[in-house]
Amino acid sequence: MNSEYVLDASVAVKWFFNEIYSEQARLLLDEKYTFCVPELFFLEIDNVLCKRIRRNEINFETAQEIREMISSFSFEVYMNEKLSDSAFRLADSTFRSMYDCMYLALAVKKGIKLITADRKLYDPLVHSGFKDSLVWIEDLPKLI
Repeated sequence: MNSEYVLDASVAVKWFFNEIYSEQARLLLDEKYTFCVPELFFLEIDNVLCKRIRRNEINFETAQEIREMISSFSFEVYMNEKLSDSAFRLADSTFRSMYDCMYLALAVKKGIKLITADRKLYDPLVHSGFKDSLVWIEDLPKLI
């Protein structure tokens, strides 16, 4: 079994909040797993944290602590510019956003699976030629 995955920001944020699929996401907090992320990953994490601050779910200091923890992980980061041409083609052919396709392009490029908790990404693609590149977070216990 492969221990390297592309990690969607939708999964990583579940490490810090108690919500649906957080338990499954936390299974990945093990040194035996390595994660690749597009540079965009960090902006998406920040965006989620800003939304949670605005909704008074967390304060700014807590968000900063989460940002520091995320930065401390040893992600293999791929520059957006290295993925954008492939992501653009994927976005055009799959009708998904460029943001989502940055993750998919990385998974395809590396020949590894993308773990996601984003239904808008997963559901349309699971019935496509990219099925083997995707893992739905709920299926993690069966996979790992």
